[in-house]
Amino acid sequence: MELLKKKSFILGAIVLVLGLLGSFYWWNGRVHDALYPYNPKKDRASLVQIFSQNWYFLDDRELNEGLKSFEEWLDKVDDPVLAARPDAMEWTVYRSDDGIARAFISYYMKQPDEKIGKILYLAVNEQYRKQGIARKLMTKAIDALIKKGAKVIEIVTRITNYPAQNLYKSLGFVQVGADETFVFLELRP
Repeated sequence: MELLKKKSFILGAIVLVLGLLGSFYWWNGRVHDALYPYNPKKDRASLVQIFSQNWYFLDDRELNEGLKSFEEWLDKVDDPVLAARPDAMEWTVYRSDDGIARAFISYYMKQPDEKIGKILYLAVNEQYRKQGIARKLMTKAIDALIKKGAKVIEIVTRITNYPAQNLYKSLGFVQVGADETFVFLELRP
């Protein structure tokens, strides 16, 4: 009986240690809930930098022209008239523990009357990829568009951007078209 108690105690201690180690690895490997609404003063420079590093996948124009358009979208965030419209662009950023934006997504109701939402931009700083951040941002955008009444959510990506295509398809998007440059996908929640 004494031997059985010792074995049970040792087994229990081993299970406890393994559980603590597993919790430690899970905690450090998870994506913290660090999603915030875009703050122009705090996030603009980081978003411009992320866009510049990823412009090829985000825009079909040359960098300078695409960046100009991107910055025009950012300029509209503070306009109260535009913000009140049903088709207003929303921006969500992922900030790392140091408070710097490392990823972003933008989305809007492209055709509110027809219940069509659109995800326009999604980009993650290269050093922060493969941590589930893009999935978390996509989920946030999808949920927000559904709350606004979207029956269809559209997204477009480069035909060569296989990681993005795989992510979108894993979230339920289906390909509805393609050309020599882009793949067009839809989600019907």
